[in-house]
Amino acid sequence: MANPAGLGREMLEAARRGDAVQLGALLAEERGLENGHDAVVRLLVEDGADVNKARTDDGTTPLFIACQEGHDAVVRLLVEAGADVNKATTDDGTTPLFIACQEGHDAVVRLLVEAGADVSKARTDDGTTPLFIACQEGHDAVVRLLVEAGADVNLARTNNGATPLFIACRIGHDAVVRLLVEAGADVNLARTNNGATPLFIACRIGHDAVVRLLVEAGADVNKARTDIGATPLFIACRTGHVAVARLLVEAGADVNKATTDIGATPLFIACRNGREAVVRLLVEAGADVNKATTNTGATPLFIACLEGRKAVVRLLVEAGADVNKARTDIGATPLFIACRNGHDAVVRLLVEAGADVNKARTDIGATPLFVACQNGREAVVRLLVEAGADFGVSAWASLAMLRFNGHTDVVEALTTPTVWERRFRLLAWRTSARRCRHDGAFAVSAAAHESASSGECTVA
Repeated sequence: MANPAGLGREMLEAARRGDAVQLGALLAEERGLENGHDAVVRLLVEDGADVNKARTDDGTTPLFIACQEGHDAVVRLLVEAGADVNKATTDDGTTPLFIACQEGHDAVVRLLVEAGADVSKARTDDGTTPLFIACQEGHDAVVRLLVEAGADVNLARTNNGATPLFIACRIGHDAVVRLLVEAGADVNLARTNNGATPLFIACRIGHDAVVRLLVEAGADVNKARTDIGATPLFIACRTGHVAVARLLVEAGADVNKATTDIGATPLFIACRNGREAVVRLLVEAGADVNKATTNTGATPLFIACLEGRKAVVRLLVEAGADVNKARTDIGATPLFIACRNGHDAVVRLLVEAGADVNKARTDIGATPLFVACQNGREAVVRLLVEAGADFGVSAWASLAMLRFNGHTDVVEALTTPTVWERRFRLLAWRTSARRCRHDGAFAVSAAAHESASSGECTVA
């Protein structure tokens, strides 16, 4: 017999003799199956080799190895010799067809399909089908072969319920998505573990071409995840994919639909993450700029101020956001939180927009000035002082703490002559007014107020 593969004489003679020991040693070096030596395989088959004998450790068969490496000539030989095309590995139940689909060997896939391979036989560990893995890897030619062979396009994995369409959308294989949609894949079939749809995952990653395909195929743009109630628009806004968000809005997505866990809207999450372009899009689409979360009552403006998103704060203020709307749990205003975190540019915007510089938290009564002092925010303190912030007892009591913590600049801002003069005038009026009211002399109280305003009041 000729040596068509150019193999060593020893290997061929060992094959003819059926010398398993020597042939095994030679194959260990040459690895006939993995290197596609069909001449050696033919000799072994003709000599009566068991084509279905698998490895004892994981159940891998000769056909499996040939399919994995993409050796279609060897695959053909083994199939013609009676190899079981559906015999899976014993460790995870992977079939020859599955591994060929994973590697994208379309010629091998065609051979297996023609030989009767089960196109929907899934792995035993997680229920992944050959179609699923081909979609994940983006092998559109293989996907087409499987679909034409009758593969179930909606057969999901058993561990989380993800469909072939879901995984194709997550990776962003638009050609594969188109094939699946044309084959009748359910565009609204969600994962069983959290209710995420193919559209949701495409929006999260930002695959606008895939999103467009799904929307045109009738995907529900308002179908939310079942675990937290997040919509496709919500996730697109969170990640800042403005092109995707625009597609969804144009398709009729509800811009005010909030999550079910904390009641966060798409606008809220966009503001938190500083997605300026997305915020503008949502505002123009009619998003409610004052809709607060259900757990704490925080508004989009509040969260933008907390994070120091100056551009977003400006957009919200211009859109009519209530600068004094406080959280419902503790009563903290947007100004309070901006002062606490030292976002002086945001503080200036809020003050100019009419924010109440003296509105205190409802739980502990702390004012914006107090929290600015407490955290050593010198620039913020000066802004508040210039805006006429009232120096309540709590603010003055914090002077000692400020000195102790080394915030001497803030102490200086609070103890300038102008500030002291204003403070003493206020104290004088309050003291005189209280005394006069106690005596029933309301006219005198009014006079004391006028005297304090002129700077001529003395404390009795």
